[in-house]
Amino acid sequence: MDGTHSSAARATSADESPSAGPRSYDVPDGESPSRTVVTAVADALDVDPLSLPPLYDAIDPDALDAFLDSIEGSDHRLTFSYAGVSVEFDGASRLWISRA
Repeated sequence: MDGTHSSAARATSADESPSAGPRSYDVPDGESPSRTVVTAVADALDVDPLSLPPLYDAIDPDALDAFLDSIEGSDHRLTFSYAGVSVEFDGASRLWISRA
């Protein structure tokens, strides 16, 4: 990670924090879901992505990316906790961040 925010760090809802309710984020074309998790959580918590704990402390990033690639176009859900928030993938291209 280079410390810059990608386009994934923009919520698709108007909520200002996960405590205000779930915030949704789209996984941009060409970006890995694992990178989107880090940038979306950083955006939701209003912190620098580099200040977050390693994603692999919560979930294997390679396994996350492979699983979500395999369910493209399906209605499967995946939920896990990371950096004090709940991360839920709704299919392979949208994630929701809320307080755990």
